[in-house]
Amino acid sequence: MKALSAKAQIASGLGFLVASVILGASFLGFVPDQLGAVRDGRAALAETLAMSGTAMVTNGDPRMFESTLRMVVTRNADMLSAGLRRADGELVVAVGEHNRDWVKSADTYSTDTQMRVPVMSRDARWGQLELRYRAPAGQGWMSVVQSPLSKLVLFVSLACFFLFYFYLGKVLRQLDPSAAIPGRVRAALDTLAEGLLVIDRKQNIVLANEALAAFLGKTPDALLGQNAAKLGWTDEKGNLLDKDQLPWLASLRSGAGSVDSMINLRGTDNQQRNFIVNCSPVYGARGKANGVFISLNDVTQIERNKVELREARDEAESASRAKSDFLANMSHEIRTPMNAILGFTELLKRGYGRDEKEATQFLNTIHSSGRHLLELIDDILDLSKVEAGQMEMECIPCSPHQIVREVVNVLAARAAEKGIAVAFHARGPIPETIQCDPGRLRQIVTNLTGNAIKFTGEGSVTVVLHLEQQGEKPLFAIDVVDTGIGIPHDKLDAIFEAFVQADTSVTRRFGGTGLGLSISRRFARALGGDIVASSVPGNGSTFAVRVACGRLD
Repeated sequence: MKALSAKAQIASGLGFLVASVILGASFLGFVPDQLGAVRDGRAALAETLAMSGTAMVTNGDPRMFESTLRMVVTRNADMLSAGLRRADGELVVAVGEHNRDWVKSADTYSTDTQMRVPVMSRDARWGQLELRYRAPAGQGWMSVVQSPLSKLVLFVSLACFFLFYFYLGKVLRQLDPSAAIPGRVRAALDTLAEGLLVIDRKQNIVLANEALAAFLGKTPDALLGQNAAKLGWTDEKGNLLDKDQLPWLASLRSGAGSVDSMINLRGTDNQQRNFIVNCSPVYGARGKANGVFISLNDVTQIERNKVELREARDEAESASRAKSDFLANMSHEIRTPMNAILGFTELLKRGYGRDEKEATQFLNTIHSSGRHLLELIDDILDLSKVEAGQMEMECIPCSPHQIVREVVNVLAARAAEKGIAVAFHARGPIPETIQCDPGRLRQIVTNLTGNAIKFTGEGSVTVVLHLEQQGEKPLFAIDVVDTGIGIPHDKLDAIFEAFVQADTSVTRRFGGTGLGLSISRRFARALGGDIVASSVPGNGSTFAVRVACGRLD
């Protein structure tokens, strides 16, 4: 029945209702029974013939009855044969193939095919009149199909269906809610960009404009009669809303309007849209809300802009905090070497370096602090160049193992002061030269190896060189492995951001600006590779550097 229209379903129901009334009338006896009438006619004929036979038998000449029976059999198409049988069983008169057609039985009652009527003579039973008939038309299932009652029911059902169908079409056109709205008003509603709905007390849609219908991939007429609660309304997380959570229910119950409710709905593109819902009750004759006028304003883009603005604000606040931390760290990092430079310079000016050894020690401290200050300035300049897109990379032949050896040799003295061993080796064959920027590669290895020494209290720092094949592209790999304090897993990505270290306690204990790893990763990516960190807190870290090495042939 779901495939039929509402009009066809109503017409079918009314047709079946009329057929049921006719069947009930037949059961109560208000409709004539044709089969009963046939039986009554045959019984009346048999009684009449029996009376004639009785008169002739009483006159002593039963054979005179044969002409009467022959005439009756000839004129009655349903009668097969007839006979007059005496009480002793002798067939006195037979018309037609009565001996063949008559079925003898001990039952003395008549049936639809065999009629028995007693023939009397002077108040005594002389014998019986026997009439053999064809079975009445349509016995069994055929009687149901071919009976006049079935034909009547079928005719009335079909006639009522078509009459009701066309009649309901005219009635429903008069009752069509969309027809109650003038065409110019409906055209004006269809030009609005916002979706409009009018629902009744059962939340069935009685009006929908073109904007909402297009969003749902349907026509306005196709939405009529659908339940508005079943259109798939969701909350911000995409969960389906219960009927009690829909904003227009409050208007139906209280008769008051509601404004600025937020609700979501998925369209034909399966994209969730955000709508602001405003509801106004539609009052009936008694001042009771019989429906609700609903406007749906699509604010998806506005909500997206709000989310993007909120994310941008959070990023700006995070950047501001990071830069504030950076300035605080830089203040400490810059003041330390500057204080050393100014302090020892003042001592020399006052002549406290009395002997050459002490003066040399002062000068070495000043030199070391100056180099440290220069490194800080270089890091800041490098970061600003990278962010401005002005960092240029060379691509010239260079010897990577020689660069790593020089870095290890320079940093070995710092490691020796902490009692840490620094070594490097190659795992497998490596190219003697590659196409790269030797200055940036040296800076990357220096930053990573220096960090490894700084964050390792005991143990060793090992630099491993090897060659990797990424598809058809060879990469030169440098792994800096330490046995230091390690890095928490949730901080492995954050440490490559500018001005960020694992936590503030690291800054307090070890110092640093948080720029080295960020600059090194950007250099590595500019050289066609990357830097990836892995670590086990308390057991050390591994920083894997990969750079493109050009053709190796």
